[in-house]
Amino acid sequence: THLHNVYRSLDICRLPMLWVGPVLKKDYAGKEISTLCSQVDIAKTLLHQFGLPASDFIWSKDIFDSEVQRFALRTVDDGFGLKTPQGEYYYNIDEKRYYYNTFPKALQDSMGKVGRAYMQVHVQKFSRQ
Repeated sequence: THLHNVYRSLDICRLPMLWVGPVLKKDYAGKEISTLCSQVDIAKTLLHQFGLPASDFIWSKDIFDSEVQRFALRTVDDGFGLKTPQGEYYYNIDEKRYYYNTFPKALQDSMGKVGRAYMQVHVQKFSRQ
């Protein structure tokens, strides 16, 4: 149903973040940046703003780095969602189906594999610890 799709949409996870103070690089002062990212990207972004190493944060991306791929992954109790500038989907693991998939037809299969591979790496990494 529509309500389930809204619950699983990454659009409900949109949160503003306000950065102020002398630590912020002057290049970014007063600018609104609406970069697609997730909460794990805050670590690398902030550490780079402070001029500190961030290599320990392997899942994180610097949102100010124009070379990184833009995506956000969201997990929910029964599946996960992936969003990129090209589209978004939510995949239900239990039912083995997409609730919705807005990627162009030509990208749906490959983006489905990307999301499942990303989730598989996460599960393998954290189930060994």
